[in-house]
Amino acid sequence: MLNLNPNPQTFMFPKYLSRRASARGFTFIDVMGAALIVALFLSGTFYGNSRALNMLRASKETIIASKILQQRMEQVRASNWTEVTDAISMQATYATAADASVGLNGVIETLTISIFPSVSGTNIKISRSTAGLATVVTDNPNLVDGNAVRVDARVTWTGTPGGITRVREMSTIVANGGLGR
Repeated sequence: MLNLNPNPQTFMFPKYLSRRASARGFTFIDVMGAALIVALFLSGTFYGNSRALNMLRASKETIIASKILQQRMEQVRASNWTEVTDAISMQATYATAADASVGLNGVIETLTISIFPSVSGTNIKISRSTAGLATVVTDNPNLVDGNAVRVDARVTWTGTPGGITRVREMSTIVANGGLGR
């Protein structure tokens, strides 16, 4: 049957199309809940990203410190016995900055040379400050008479994430006359 009712409201909006306003879309609470979930997801993503970048910076700094130590140990290995056991000679070696030290903040280098196997006594200790000044902290001219020395190199710097003081160390044994003796 055809409805010929002249009422315009029923003619324009049939009953199957008319719904309540709450059923037509999302409520404000629904939208705010979805926005909260998206915000939590994005904040977690940004936090994870910043932690990853801090870890990359810390790794880069550790690699730079390792390169400094490797360069210092190669300088020690390239020196002869008299130079290794002489504080003034090692101070001259430490007076020049390591090639990789540019990438670290507040670098302090320390070189300690002691009798091996260790016995009580004075060591040679050289320190290079953040200003680049290499100083002899302690000296032992009797090390030249020994058979072997232990060389400990240490790099201390201020880490980028959080300003934490970080330390990296390396040690080697140097024998008088080389390995064949």
